[in-house]
Amino acid sequence: NDSKKKNRKGYLNIDVLKLTKANLVRNKKRTLITLLSLSLSGTLIIAASAIMMSINPKQMVKYGLADEFSFDHKYIGYDFEKEKAEFLSNNPLNKDFINKIKNIDGVERIDEIRRVELTTPNIGGEYKKLEPELNNVEIDLAGYTDDMLKLAGSDLTSGEFNIEKIKSGEEVLISGSAEHWHGFKVGDTITLTTEENNKKVDKKVKVQGRTKYHLGGNIITSIDFITNPKYITSLSVSVDKNKEESIDKALTNISDEYKNISYSSLEKELESYEISFMAINMMGYSLISIIGIISLVNLINTMITSIISRKKEIGILQAIGMSDKQLLKMLKLEGVFYTISTLISSLVLGS
Repeated sequence: NDSKKKNRKGYLNIDVLKLTKANLVRNKKRTLITLLSLSLSGTLIIAASAIMMSINPKQMVKYGLADEFSFDHKYIGYDFEKEKAEFLSNNPLNKDFINKIKNIDGVERIDEIRRVELTTPNIGGEYKKLEPELNNVEIDLAGYTDDMLKLAGSDLTSGEFNIEKIKSGEEVLISGSAEHWHGFKVGDTITLTTEENNKKVDKKVKVQGRTKYHLGGNIITSIDFITNPKYITSLSVSVDKNKEESIDKALTNISDEYKNISYSSLEKELESYEISFMAINMMGYSLISIIGIISLVNLINTMITSIISRKKEIGILQAIGMSDKQLLKMLKLEGVFYTISTLISSLVLGS
């Protein structure tokens, strides 16, 4: 009886937590490699999930289409400059085309975008990196109607919208493309160069804000400064919501008459984007699942390897009084350590 009591006392005094800590510290290399691989997997899972959850097809379509329907020039060949010149000499988005749309029952408003090509000596961004020797570079100036200016100014990443200063010609909005390729920022003064009567004319304007919309043009001003209708490159059509279906059919029939005009519908564009992103999401979440399974297998493999490599040590511990329950607790504590450490590091790195 005395012997049994001593045995019980012996294994009750074994500090499982200290044994777990000693094992992890003693095998630093294995512990660090396991934590690193699990943390990388966890970081990839969090980052991939965050990216996919942040994608909003509806918002992406919204930033590219001002209204329910739109028409744009369609380049169908390989000689871009030749086709562009043809559009300028014989623009299909002319007065007759606009009148056809206006005559459709339910059409409420048609907004034009007119674009001209200018040059600027202000070179920064990607252009500066790619071609540092450039003295000037071409840039699109787009003229928006008041309604489209208000729309572009309603969602700025930086700056404050003031339509009066834009209509006065003092200030302009820029697109994301102008920010990326030209390096323009809010508050910058840009020199825009055009030709009038075979003479170069410079105009300085201040960047008022950077819009999230990409409806056309790098630099955005009022349509009042581009008066010639031959420069119309896009039409945005606002309609009565109750008559969208019939208007869509009528606009489709009109667009079918022209090979060099592309027609877009907000609803169809959204549907197309959602199908594309559904496929991307399926691939993304499949990848996340595979990474998760690999991480789980890695953790299980680490625990099994730990038991096998410490078989003699565990045998000695059991010989001096460690019970199966205490052995299981020690292994669980190791698993908990890896799990908590992985979660913390993944959350820190992934966010």
